[in-house]
Amino acid sequence: MRTSHSLFVFACTLVILCGYTPCTHAGATPLEQPITLEKIRDRLNNEFVIGDKRFSNFSLHSEATGGGLPLDESSTFVQGFIIDNFIVALQFTLAGAQIPPNSSIDLFLDYEVEFLPQYPDFFIVQTGQRLNGVSALGTGLVRMDETILDSTGTNVLGTSYTSRVDDQSQDRLTDVTDITPQRSIVESLHLQIDAGPQGVAAISGFVQVFTQEIPEPTTMCLLAAGIMHLRRRRRSARQTHVAA
Repeated sequence: MRTSHSLFVFACTLVILCGYTPCTHAGATPLEQPITLEKIRDRLNNEFVIGDKRFSNFSLHSEATGGGLPLDESSTFVQGFIIDNFIVALQFTLAGAQIPPNSSIDLFLDYEVEFLPQYPDFFIVQTGQRLNGVSALGTGLVRMDETILDSTGTNVLGTSYTSRVDDQSQDRLTDVTDITPQRSIVESLHLQIDAGPQGVAAISGFVQVFTQEIPEPTTMCLLAAGIMHLRRRRRSARQTHVAA
């Protein structure tokens, strides 16, 4: 099952509307309070579980020029949500990601996503992203590039980007990427916040969404029937061989 772009936008909207308070919407269930990447590393062994997925090995690096200040693990928060049976989302919130002219901030964030062993028939088939609370005036630019890698972290499965500039007709605040079904992936993100010589730029955070594919009941029934048929044929063949 693959979701459409409109369903992805709807999922992101649910996350944004839920914010950091308990969500009463039947379609989105927050699973924990916002927590910094620093606490995830120090208290949770750099991993946590949301629904049927494990998120782990978070690695953050940031650089800044001019009046910008590098972002770090203590100023980067994350919260997980289950949107429905097919979509899990992470909402990242950034503290201090607002810069004056002649300043820039670059954030590099990598982490792994994998299904828990008790879900052997589930596969990630699509990822999506959305920029939240983003502004860019004058020569300002906010852009996030996403590279989706396989579990080895070497083979690229897909790429996408989102951005905002002063000319909002050029905005690309959401994007989705279909990938070949994967049990686990590595997300590699590069967020660029650049005010340029005569602009300002800011962003409050972003949402990452992961859509999965689950075998349909009919497919599972046919598969089970096929396995039973093969077993009966093998049993019959063994009995015939013994009788002979």
